[in-house]
Amino acid sequence: ENDNPEATFPRRLLKSVLIYLDSIGEVVYFSSQDDLAELVVLDPRWFTVNVLGAMMAPRAVFPKAFSSASTDEGCLLRGDFTAALGIEVAQVDQLLKLLLRLGMYVDTDNGMLFPCLLAGGMPRSVWLPLDDPAMNYLGWRYACTSPCTILTAGFMPRVQFMLQRLLSGDSQPVLWRHGLYGVSTVGKGVEVCVMQGDEMLTVDVWVRSVGAATHRRQ
Repeated sequence: ENDNPEATFPRRLLKSVLIYLDSIGEVVYFSSQDDLAELVVLDPRWFTVNVLGAMMAPRAVFPKAFSSASTDEGCLLRGDFTAALGIEVAQVDQLLKLLLRLGMYVDTDNGMLFPCLLAGGMPRSVWLPLDDPAMNYLGWRYACTSPCTILTAGFMPRVQFMLQRLLSGDSQPVLWRHGLYGVSTVGKGVEVCVMQGDEMLTVDVWVRSVGAATHRRQ
């Protein structure tokens, strides 16, 4: 007998089997993501209910993130995350790799920042009026083409996740439930504010800088 399973079960065939099992809901397999090709969720119900479901009801699953004054808003320590979800230590690294790749949280100096744990309102300290005649302002509003089409619940967290990495100013971007504010090092320092409308139909993008008028829309 050959102890090497790949010798009798070709890798290409294994991938085809996993894609099929994923299509019928027996496993969760991200076939299109090369960096996740080695991860297979064997219990889709556990992953969707216990893990992703926790992101939909964070106050019930992560009460410490809301009740502890010492916990930075939106952040969880690794131990708190493990204890809240009842995950074995050996499984944590693989699960966190998957959630990080899906844009469910961001690594920060204060812990793992989950957008679902953020407060709802825009902080008063964000986008304060500036008395500078040289300051230029730009803005765009992106709207759904139909009132019957709304942004998904995961849209803003993914935007926050991506911009958290792109905005590399002197301080960490400020995040709240439906928005983000940060300072980019591009040019002379460009301030960016992104906000999602309450009806989940629009997204506003505000940009201001002394040289904002010379920057192209990206």
